[in-house]
Amino acid sequence: MAKIPFTVSARTARLIGQENFSNSEGAIIELVKNSYDADAKVALVVFDIVYDGIPDTLSEVEFSKFGKEEEELLISDFFEKNDEKYHLKSGLAKNELNELSRIFRKKNSLYIIDNGEGMNETTILKKWMKIGTDNKLVDFRSAEGRIKTGAS
Repeated sequence: MAKIPFTVSARTARLIGQENFSNSEGAIIELVKNSYDADAKVALVVFDIVYDGIPDTLSEVEFSKFGKEEEELLISDFFEKNDEKYHLKSGLAKNELNELSRIFRKKNSLYIIDNGEGMNETTILKKWMKIGTDNKLVDFRSAEGRIKTGAS
């Protein structure tokens, strides 16, 4: 049998391009819109920011939370112990600081909590994780009668 190429519908191309979120703020908005579509009366967005940047010092307890989970480098390579605390070494290269920043940002969390209708495994697999699904074109109203976001 000859090789058959995949084709992409115009709707899929539009979803990947124009309608897709291009930054973290857009992704958060999409998740809150999902709360609306699930008929949530309340949606709570919690930013749990543990580290706003690279700290100059870490306590013993904080330092112990970092370990082998950090892929390419260890926090211990960039902090030195002095007076029962760990202090950031001076003179680190920009790429090292960027990697440290990434490691510390991974400790932050975002929670979006709502009281809407939950999704079961089938909904997640066949609707939410499927690019270009036409579900909102066919099933454009929520159980409570709201017009779902993205329905047109």
